[in-house]
Amino acid sequence: MNILAIDPGSTSTKIGIFSNDKLMKYNIEHLDEEFIKIVRVIDQEVVRFNNIKHFLVENNLYNLKFDAVVARGGLLKPIEGGVYQVNDKILNDLKCGVNGEHPANLGGILAMRFAKIYDCKAYIVDPPVIDEMWEIAKITGIKDILRKSKFHALNHKEVARRIAINELGKKYEESTLIVAHLGGGITIGLHKNGKVVDVNNGLDGDGPFAVERAGGLPIDGLIDFMEKNNISFSQLKRIISKESGIFSLLKTKNMKDVEKLYNTDNYVKTVVEAFVYNIVKEIGSLYAAACGLVDALVITGGLAKSEFFMSKIKEYLKFLDKIFIVPGEYEIEALVNGAIRVLKGEEDAKIYE
Repeated sequence: MNILAIDPGSTSTKIGIFSNDKLMKYNIEHLDEEFIKIVRVIDQEVVRFNNIKHFLVENNLYNLKFDAVVARGGLLKPIEGGVYQVNDKILNDLKCGVNGEHPANLGGILAMRFAKIYDCKAYIVDPPVIDEMWEIAKITGIKDILRKSKFHALNHKEVARRIAINELGKKYEESTLIVAHLGGGITIGLHKNGKVVDVNNGLDGDGPFAVERAGGLPIDGLIDFMEKNNISFSQLKRIISKESGIFSLLKTKNMKDVEKLYNTDNYVKTVVEAFVYNIVKEIGSLYAAACGLVDALVITGGLAKSEFFMSKIKEYLKFLDKIFIVPGEYEIEALVNGAIRVLKGEEDAKIYE
């Protein structure tokens, strides 16, 4: 079984080659002048396709007979989790940006292009718009405003499956877990019986503040901020998602530098304590929502590599029996494993309507 996995990022594309029961992972940088000049993400398709194809040819991988091509799903309409076969409806919604613009929107499009070359099917797995939330978790104090489900679904679901099977000896669909993805953005979700029934929309600013994202903000303060600084809504969206959080408070996105200053700068120390406090408060709220009946807490993402931050989070949560740290992300593995489940008949590919 040979599988090609594609995971587009902002200036690079990660790919995975699964062959002979082994997974090889690569990172293809897109830093040439042609790419940098492209304004809209969707217009990067040709450059990314050619760069991936060139990489496969140069590394003697292009002639592999792939049984499936699988990619990270983009900002489609809200759907339940799982593996989806790429169809015209998916391609159309990715191209028009039906739920926003994101590099992941190119995933299904690139997968289909390569699938046509290899005469196989193209799939996407657990896109960031998975919506399995309880209805009561969506309702807010304004009738026409609902909480949205946008999060690191691909990595959330993969690490949850791994912990359920390998550490708890249970199926993911039989487990209740809280998964905290701590990276440039932070999303913390309650996984119950194979569904993410509550999660903060880390992409648009819900939940704890993160390395570069604002998190939840007091409405009156936000209105004053916009008026005093004459900020448009388009500028605000950029600030909330790219220029807030630790970056706004400490003028850095390097959390290792933040660690080094913790014991020498009182303001840095206060910001770090607030950062950790907001994370554990979000985790605690989901424990309450689950009536305390949680099998384990799983912490993943880039920040999970830091013993400094993990020790601080654990200090708050030392009353818990089971906390598992899964550093980094497993998006390529999640894509490959999703395709394998479909190819083996363990899971049916869903149809996007």
